[in-house]
Amino acid sequence: ATVSVLYWKKNRGAVGKRIKKGGGSKMKTQTLVLFGIILGFLCFGYTQFAGKGDQNAELGFAVSKIQALKKELEGANTASSKFQEESMRMKHEADAVRESKTSLEVEIGPLRILQVEQQKAASELEEAKSEIKKLNKKLQDTETLVDQEKLVSKKSEDALEDLWVTHNSTKENLRILMSGVSADTRKQSECEAKTSELERSLGTAHTVQTKLNAEVQSEAERAKDFEDKYFAVKSDLAVVAKENAFLKNRIEIFEAEADRHVLKGDRQTRRKNLIEEEKQRALNRALDPDLAKPIEAVTWNIAAVNNNPFEYWISGTEEYNKLMDNVANFITSPGELDIPVSKVFTQDMWEDLKQTMKQIGWEGVDKVGTLWEENYKGRRIISELMKDASIGKKRLASMPDRVTNTIVTTTGLAMRPTVINCYEGSIAQMDKWWSAWKKFMFSRELEVIGRRKKREKKFGYELLKSIKRAKYPAVTEEEEAISLPLQTLVGAIFDAILVHIMNHAAPNVWEDIRAEMCDKLNKGKNDRVVGIIANTYNTANAVFLQEVSGDFEKAVKKSEILDTFEVYLSEKADDARNQNSVILLSKGTYKHIEEVTELIVQEMPPGTVANGDLLAITCETREGVPYLFASFHGDTNGLATIPVVEAMHKYASSLTPHHKLVFGMDANTYQHPSPDQQGLESFAKFYVSKNLTTCYGDNPNPANYTTFHARTHLQTQLNKAVAIKDRDELGDKNPKDNIMFFKKDFVTVSTTKDNTGEKLYKEGMVFPTLTFPSDHGITSTVMKYPSQADIRKLEQAKNNEKVAKTRSFMEVVSWNVASMTENPFEYWMSGSESYNKIMDNVASLLVSPSDFNVPVKKVFTQDMWEELRSAMKATGWKGIDEVTSIWEGYREKRIITGILLDRTLIDKKLIIGFDQMTNTLNHGDEVLMRPSVINCYEGSLESTEKWWSAWKNFTFKNEFGGMAPWQRLAHLKSENIPALTAEEEQVSQPLQTMLGAIYDAVLVHLMNHVAPTAWETLRTEMCNDLLKTRIKRVASILSTSYSAADVVLLQDAPADFVKFVKSSPIPDYFDVYSPERQGSANSVIFLRKGKFENVAEATSDVARHLSPLAREALLDGELLAVTATGLTSGEKYLLTSFRATAQRNILLSVQDAIKKHADQNHIKHHILGAETAALENPTAGDIDMSAITAYIAENGLGTSFGPRPDPMNVTMLTGRTYLQPRTNKALQYKEISSKGESGLKDLIFFPYSHFSSVLTTKDNTGRRVFAEETIFPTAEFPSMHSITSTILQHKARPALPAANSSDISTATWNIAAV
Repeated sequence: ATVSVLYWKKNRGAVGKRIKKGGGSKMKTQTLVLFGIILGFLCFGYTQFAGKGDQNAELGFAVSKIQALKKELEGANTASSKFQEESMRMKHEADAVRESKTSLEVEIGPLRILQVEQQKAASELEEAKSEIKKLNKKLQDTETLVDQEKLVSKKSEDALEDLWVTHNSTKENLRILMSGVSADTRKQSECEAKTSELERSLGTAHTVQTKLNAEVQSEAERAKDFEDKYFAVKSDLAVVAKENAFLKNRIEIFEAEADRHVLKGDRQTRRKNLIEEEKQRALNRALDPDLAKPIEAVTWNIAAVNNNPFEYWISGTEEYNKLMDNVANFITSPGELDIPVSKVFTQDMWEDLKQTMKQIGWEGVDKVGTLWEENYKGRRIISELMKDASIGKKRLASMPDRVTNTIVTTTGLAMRPTVINCYEGSIAQMDKWWSAWKKFMFSRELEVIGRRKKREKKFGYELLKSIKRAKYPAVTEEEEAISLPLQTLVGAIFDAILVHIMNHAAPNVWEDIRAEMCDKLNKGKNDRVVGIIANTYNTANAVFLQEVSGDFEKAVKKSEILDTFEVYLSEKADDARNQNSVILLSKGTYKHIEEVTELIVQEMPPGTVANGDLLAITCETREGVPYLFASFHGDTNGLATIPVVEAMHKYASSLTPHHKLVFGMDANTYQHPSPDQQGLESFAKFYVSKNLTTCYGDNPNPANYTTFHARTHLQTQLNKAVAIKDRDELGDKNPKDNIMFFKKDFVTVSTTKDNTGEKLYKEGMVFPTLTFPSDHGITSTVMKYPSQADIRKLEQAKNNEKVAKTRSFMEVVSWNVASMTENPFEYWMSGSESYNKIMDNVASLLVSPSDFNVPVKKVFTQDMWEELRSAMKATGWKGIDEVTSIWEGYREKRIITGILLDRTLIDKKLIIGFDQMTNTLNHGDEVLMRPSVINCYEGSLESTEKWWSAWKNFTFKNEFGGMAPWQRLAHLKSENIPALTAEEEQVSQPLQTMLGAIYDAVLVHLMNHVAPTAWETLRTEMCNDLLKTRIKRVASILSTSYSAADVVLLQDAPADFVKFVKSSPIPDYFDVYSPERQGSANSVIFLRKGKFENVAEATSDVARHLSPLAREALLDGELLAVTATGLTSGEKYLLTSFRATAQRNILLSVQDAIKKHADQNHIKHHILGAETAALENPTAGDIDMSAITAYIAENGLGTSFGPRPDPMNVTMLTGRTYLQPRTNKALQYKEISSKGESGLKDLIFFPYSHFSSVLTTKDNTGRRVFAEETIFPTAEFPSMHSITSTILQHKARPALPAANSSDISTATWNIAAV
């Protein structure tokens, strides 16, 4: 009754048509009760049949039941595969019918309806069934009641399907089901010809109905309203009977089928085997190179991190490039535009900023105010601020820019009002810029994601970080304490200057240009990336992307790329870094995809990669071919690339040996690497050793660039800026991107590059462009599985390599790395125009000083002398009064002719001695430099006053390694220095100090006259490019260009050389040996790994055979000898490296000692690599090449340059500038070719009877190329000695006859003309 009331309320329109109106509330209640009883009966019956009741609609049961039966019969007709499902449904129905009988007997009592006979009750059910069926067929025309009944029907059908799946389809169940269904069907039928199941149920209903006749008399009339429905059901019930008969027949068929399966019980096993065999056949077909489709793979670093639209030169944008060229001209040659800072960032702006910084509670604002007044406001905006290297070292401008340029907030990007980002407001007017800048830094609250991903509200200034002196040594203690307000001031000045420059370079238009660049390069970048992939590379099997931003996924979701590819991102992707690797796989091609990144990372040293840099996944093709796909973005210098490939190789080889590796990467490899960069050639040698290759082959062309970009002057790293005319020469052009795979798995069909987005690469074009949004080109390769012919070629190549390893050739390299000087200005250099121009100005001034040749007292003043005199007295030195008398004479001397060019001072070594002992002090890992022009001192020497303050502190107050610099000065003796007088010998220490101070003061005065402000910047560049990274460049050259050598003999290596080498790539190729007793200039030997065994140092054994004079002259570390045994040949070698002096008996005595030790120990193969120190015009005691040639002939030796080396075959061409104490050896640049220090200085000696030199090369570039007429060292080549490399072949020939033999004829001819 409750159900009927709810039903009536919901469907009163439909029910109302069947209920007569009127009769009072009691009549209405009785009517509803009767109606509810009828519906309840039908609903309950439906619930029992279906196994799932719905108290919301009684009539729905009957319809659902009949429809379910029909659905079941349709399923039974489909195929024998549906037999088991139909059996389960029939079993369920039988159970439901049996439960229906019991439930009906209990529930029918309270219904108080059904006054009709047994047949009419059956007809009522049938009519209800027919009615609902018709309503379902006419869904659009019927009322809401039928819609409800249809929903109930659908639920019941779903429930039936779930129950069918779970049924056990054994033979016994089929038989039980058949007998159960037959019995229940008989109970259901109205007669034996119909369903017995319905007859029994209706009989029970009749019995109950008789008992209720008296109670339902008043409702009889309304029950008759359903009679028409009941009669209509009869005909449908007959159909049901036929269906049941058909179903019975189908069950018999099921039984027969079950018997057949029992008789063939092993069919399933056989079928499984057949399936596996078919899978294997499919796999074989998929791997057949003649049948399989080629694999197309694409890799692309889309370079996500770039907030500055002006950072790079852009091809094809004339207006933009004109603007950038104007900016470059403004910065490089400002002229009168180089105005004071206060003309741009005004005093009013400073006062405004100062007040704001005080209001937020920062300390040290007044001290910053002092710096503003005394330092910054008067500086020139370009030469003294934008180009001030110290500001860069202190990070005063770059630090605030880094943390506030573009901030990721919870609502989007917030950008500081500056030229170098995509700030959308107008800042062309200085007052508007200043107002917006202040608001952003101090008034606008930003909601950012802080630590532990918590949301935090912060102002712009709260994001700034203190600049620590421990990390940035150029920062003073005072600056560290006030670094927050100080960097805010400098950052504001920096931004103001940028606005000023842009308003001068392109007034009224620069903001429009920036807006266009931001729209095309920055904001729409991901859309263009996705468009290129979707339109140009939609046929690829795999696309590897690197440096993908966090919002890339948004661009993907709104594109058509998801119709072609499935996108995979690492679980540990870092959205904040915007440098994630992503893999796109062809949709529907691969299955069983699983990420394995962490398993590979575990094979690497900790910290090798950051989250998101690497993504690796395993999968299978539909045919079952397993793959290992990986995408990787290397660090800037490429030093992580080899460790990552090593880990990938280990995982692919050991953990997934059957998977085919396809590895797309930005390897960050370089054509001409610096010591701290990964070279392409050494990388290729590494991966080839692992049986890997790339789409560019085993020997990739280093000039086959995949990147070419050049920075403008409108970015914070001005030292990396390139003028538009210099883009080709100085731009970043390198072969960084490739696709790697195992040689056994694939053969490259074709490889293309693309920097247009159209599968076209325009050589010589810088990018990104407005249509191509990355500074990396796209690399695409088509690969195929190797055929038998390809496999044979691969095996032949391996055999050739094995044969080559057993050949009797040996490559020996000798190189004096020339470590002694710490002076960046000592030598002239090729290829450095600005450097040579300044050095030429210095030379011209010293050669013709004119009015510049002032007295010493004008530069090193009397006050300075008095302060120096007091400091020297405090040391306890004797003879200060005598030195005071000497000062009186020197104070009147001229600074050029009387100090710098005075040959007497040079001969007395008073300045030379002071410089040698105090120029650069080393103690452990610490380095301390005297404030001087001729070293890499990092402080400012812009005036003699600043220099003098720093110089005094260094010389007398600094303790370094337990000694102050003044304590390190040697006591010079006239017996060693004949030009020194007895009086000068007595006071040599204070005299050296005085002359050293005068010398340094004169140099500071000289440089500030020749190149004010510019010389310190140049010195910093030279120190960074030439000296500080010298060891790294030496190691890089050896590990890239000479990694295939068997023996490397080095001379003049500094004490910390071996320590650094052990952390470089060198140990990957060589075992490193250094002297047991080291000095400041050491010989070092590298032996190729796997080439030698039983290596032992033999330096002391060889030294025993030296003459007494040679032993006394030999310095610690100059000589290194080792014995070793060839791993394959078993031959014993004595390998020696030696740096000779200019005295004949040293070099020749060493060679004699080597020969004696070799003879005594029966060592036939002895090799010496040496700097000969041979002179073209020797004086008494010196050595020349003719003496060496005679010695070679007398002792049966050969050399790398033949038995009679040509002295004109130079391995050194260098010339000293005037910026070093030995000015008597200084030259002007134009004099170097005729008067420079040159000659054949480097040789490799060996016994002619056991070796012949097959090929010898020289190298003064680091690339196995010798550039004739080039003065070295250069910025790329760090030594004044070239590298000598010779290929030696073992031979078994008798030694040459003695030189005085009368029956010998010799000839030599180098026929290598081309």
